[in-house]
Amino acid sequence: LDDAELIIAATNMSFAAAGHGPVTAQQYRTMFTRPLHLFYGRLLDRTVTAQEAKDLDAAFHSEYAGLVAGAGLRKHAIEVLDQARQRGLGQSLLSMWPHEFLVPLVDQLGIASTFVRIDGNRSAGAAGKADALHSHLDALQLAAESVAMIGDSRDDGAAARAAGCRCVLIDSGHTTAAELEDTGWPVAVDLLDALRLATR
Repeated sequence: LDDAELIIAATNMSFAAAGHGPVTAQQYRTMFTRPLHLFYGRLLDRTVTAQEAKDLDAAFHSEYAGLVAGAGLRKHAIEVLDQARQRGLGQSLLSMWPHEFLVPLVDQLGIASTFVRIDGNRSAGAAGKADALHSHLDALQLAAESVAMIGDSRDDGAAARAAGCRCVLIDSGHTTAAELEDTGWPVAVDLLDALRLATR
């Protein structure tokens, strides 16, 4: 999904509603981490309570849901999904966006049939990505070493490492390229490059 700018916009809308100043794209991309209370603490330069983080996250999801209806797929997305299918590669989707919002969006984008499984976050933001990935692989009955994960953040890379998957991170605008390179995983410049790196 081509939503990097929407995520920053939704973050700023939720921050404004809570009386906080705006976040720049560079701040967001450099400071993003999970769990989210640490991320919000970095952005606000202070300790953020669990309740404050929960409120900010709820406001973010509300604002993002209003913006994402107008989002499209990233360049080469359909081409890459088709190429992977033609090569006989199974594809699944795991996201930390709430499951009840994710599934209709994927269907609206016309790509639901591409995936053998679609999992969003079913725990209101509490679950870590590593735990979600373990559960996703268990549901698929796949050995982690047989899986190549494509992600776009440091915590995607950390989750893959914890699960035992191979991983390629794409420089999609959510995190700086330098932050991605620090993970030690290969970094792709676009989706076509990500598929190439994931299948070599």
